[in-house]
Amino acid sequence: MITYRDATLEDMSEIVSLISLMHSETVWGGDKDFAYQPKKMAQSLYGFIKNQPDTLARLALCDDRIIGIIIGDYGTMLFSEARQAREKLIFVHKDRRGGMIGPRLMKNFFTWAKSVNAAEAIGGANAGINPERTQQLWGKIGMAPFGHTVRARL
Repeated sequence: MITYRDATLEDMSEIVSLISLMHSETVWGGDKDFAYQPKKMAQSLYGFIKNQPDTLARLALCDDRIIGIIIGDYGTMLFSEARQAREKLIFVHKDRRGGMIGPRLMKNFFTWAKSVNAAEAIGGANAGINPERTQQLWGKIGMAPFGHTVRARL
């Protein structure tokens, strides 16, 4: 049975390990210039976990093992005071994809965005892991594509 809950600081080590798996699947996974740094990841996660509910760090668990995570925050637009909720990272362990874990984590994000009075929510797949599938899943909760993400190695 899959359960969902907010992350705690006690989860940090397991989350950092899970996100290392994510990193290996991203466009940066094999690039030494973008090597995964567990300590830096833990420092970043600390703020998301510690500042809940102003931030989001939600976990999916199976048999008390973390198999998925979504992280988000919000801010105001450069030109407005309207709040924009931003999905910063979503990942489901490769062995657990294809079911409802990803969509449920996304719905958790959407619900959280409403709870912080965001005027809009944005999410995506800018790490290069199944972007078409991710876009389809976001669409199922009412989100539509806009803009375009590009990158260049310098």
